[in-house]
This record gives sequence, structure tokens and C-alpha cells, in this order.
Amino acid sequence: MSFRIKDVHKTKVAILPDPIQDDGEIKHTPITMEEMQKKQNRGVVKFVGRDCDWLEVGDTVSFYRNAATKIMNGEEELLEVDERHVLAKLEEE
Repeated sequence: MSFRIKDVHKTKVAILPDPIQDDGEIKHTPITMEEMQKKQNRGVVKFVGRDCDWLEVGDTVSFYRNAATKIMNGEEELLEVDERHVLAKLEEE
């Protein structure tokens, strides 16, 4: 059975982490790719708790990775982070 996220706790955000960029020159093992994914600390906000002060759905953010909890939204893997552990909003130059 698969579940979809209805809401997140009042000060939490759910983030879709950016995919790991593979330059194609080095062949990575599945274990190496998993380790690289664990170090990823940037992504796009998909859900925002009702009491979050400064984040909105669609924001690209940098966050404290060790504070993230993996959650599933159907087949999509998201990371749940408390708003306090989001370090910065990012924008493209």
C-alpha cells in the first residue's frame, strides 16, 4: 500500500533533494551513489507546515542533512526537516 502526504507538522518542511549529478566519466557503484545521496544538502520544498515563517513551496534551499528524516510520498522519496535546520534559500544566478 502506498500513501501520499496530506500535511506536515507545523514547523516542518518536506524537501525533494536535488539529484546527484553524474558526469559520466567515472562509473559509480550503487554504494557510492547512495553515499553521495546521503551528503546531498540541497533541494526543493514540496510541503510546508502551517507555522513556517519564511519558506514556501517551490523554494530551493540548503539544509542541515543530519537533521533530515526520509519519508515517502507515494513513490517519491522526500526529506522532512524542521524549519530551523534550513540554512538558506537559494536562487540561480
